[in-house]
Amino acid sequence: MRYFLPFLALLLFACQGEAPTSSQEEAQSSSSLEFRQAQGFKVRAIENGQYLVEIGEQRFCLYPRTLKISKRLESYQYLPYPLKRVVCKSSPAWAMIELLDERKSVVGISDARDFESPYVKYLPELGREQLNYEALLLLSPELVVGYGAKADPKLADLNIPELRLKEYAEASPLAQMEWIRLFGLLFEKDEMAQEFVNERFAAYEELKQLAQKAQTQPSVLLGSQFGGGWYLAGGKSFMAQYLADAQANYLWKDLPGKAGVPLDFEAVLAKGQKADFWLNVGSYRSFEELRANNPRYALFQAFQQKKIYNYYGYRFCGTGRHGFFESGTIYPDEVLSDLIHIFHPELLPNWRLHYYYDWADDAF
Repeated sequence: MRYFLPFLALLLFACQGEAPTSSQEEAQSSSSLEFRQAQGFKVRAIENGQYLVEIGEQRFCLYPRTLKISKRLESYQYLPYPLKRVVCKSSPAWAMIELLDERKSVVGISDARDFESPYVKYLPELGREQLNYEALLLLSPELVVGYGAKADPKLADLNIPELRLKEYAEASPLAQMEWIRLFGLLFEKDEMAQEFVNERFAAYEELKQLAQKAQTQPSVLLGSQFGGGWYLAGGKSFMAQYLADAQANYLWKDLPGKAGVPLDFEAVLAKGQKADFWLNVGSYRSFEELRANNPRYALFQAFQQKKIYNYYGYRFCGTGRHGFFESGTIYPDEVLSDLIHIFHPELLPNWRLHYYYDWADDAF
C-alpha cells in the first residue's frame, strides 16, 4: 500500500450545435479559460460548446452529448459531457466529484482502502496496482480517472479514455484545489465549481491575514527517512507554501523546486535537530513506532518535547477521519486552520484539528 501522495489531473470539455466543417480551424479559433492559480492544465473553449483540455502530454476534447462529431482532432481523446459513467482511482478526484454531488456517476473504484469517503464501500473494486480489465469492461466506463505520469496501455487497447491527474505537482494548496474546475466542466457544473473556488480563496486569504498577526515563526521539520533517503519538500512545493502562509519557518525553504529532495539522515539531523515542530512523518502513528524503526529519531528536539503532528493519510482511510490527500485537497483553508492552530494556538483557540492530529494526545 502506498503512503505517498497519489496525486491527480482532470480535464473537461463542452459543446453545442453542429460540428464544424474543419476541426483544425475550430481548434485555432479558441479562447483560453482563465484560472486563478492552477497551472497544471489548460482549457480552451472552441465552437459549439466544446473544450480542448491539455494536461501535460494528455489531450482531451469535451463535447456535449447532443453534439454529433463529424471530424476529430488528431491526438485528442473525445469525452461527452456531462459524464455519466466514471471509474475513479484517485482520492482527490473522488473528493471533487463528491463535492459536485456526482457520486452517482462513479461506477467503480480502484480499492476502497484508498478512500476516506464511506460511500465507496458500495462500489465495485477493480484493483489498486492493476485493474481487473474484464470487470472494468462490464462497467462500460466513459472515463477512468487516475494519477501519475504513465498511461495504462491496456486502457488504450480497450479504447477506454484515461485521465491522469497532476494536481499534486501544483505549487500552492489553492492551485491544487482549483482543479475542481476541470470536474465542473466534465459534469457540466462549472458555475458550481467556480463558486466553490471563490469561497475557498476568500476563506484562505482571511486565514493567511490572521496568521500574519503571529509574534513568532516556529521552525519546522518535515517527513521521515524512506528507502535510504529523507525526502524534504522543495521550497516551491505546496507544503512549503502552507508553512509560509501559517507563519512557520520551514528549515528547508531554500531547496529548489517542488519535488522532494533526498538527504541523508545526518544532514537532516544537523539542520533540524532543534526544530520546534515535526510534521508529516508518513505512515507512523506514535512516538514508540517511530523510535522502533530508528532509535536516532529520538535525538530530535521535537520528538523529545512531543511536538510531532501527523496528517490523516491513507492508513486512516475508512476510519471516518478527514483525509489529508482527499478532502484536504479541496479544503485548503481547513488545512491552513490546522497549521495555524498548531503553530499559533492563540490565534485560533477554539479550532479543532481536522486533518492533523497531535501525537502527544496518544490517541492511536
